[in-house]
Amino acid sequence: MPKKTLCLLVFAVTALPSIIALGQIAPEIVVERGVVMTTRDGVKLRADIYRPAGEGTFPVLLTRTPYDKNGGIEFARMGAARGYNGHRAGCARPF
Repeated sequence: MPKKTLCLLVFAVTALPSIIALGQIAPEIVVERGVVMTTRDGVKLRADIYRPAGEGTFPVLLTRTPYDKNGGIEFARMGAARGYNGHRAGCARPF
């Protein structure tokens, strides 16, 4: 078996559980709106957090917008439904 084929086979076998988990939809998500975080220079930023219902730690998908946090709702919801914390945050200044 060529080395390239063997590497692809090993990658596919190790990645398969993650790919299957991404396709599973959580039955319920929790939405926390306007969660305040204060930066070191005193600026208060607000974020909406979409997370799977239940206990546990989940990886985070962060979306930042320059002026408000009204974009990316569907991305955060889909991430939460698949086991991620979806954070939509406005930033203090445009980046």
